[in-house]
Amino acid sequence: DGDTALIEAARGGNSDVVELLLKKGADPSHSNYRGDTALIEAARGGNCDVVELLLKKGADPSHSNYKY
Repeated sequence: DGDTALIEAARGGNSDVVELLLKKGADPSHSNYRGDTALIEAARGGNCDVVELLLKKGADPSHSNYKY
């Protein structure tokens, strides 16, 4: 389904793992086949600390997973 370790960690609200993956070069803009990014998954799960971290590390808040 294209979910990366970063997307999985963000979905689970694991900010320590998200931070480590970003330090190791994980791309915060990567999207899975549905167009979901780590930021979308963190927001969907209500993981505010992960959302803030991803935004500080360059995640695009204007990315949409909707395909028109």
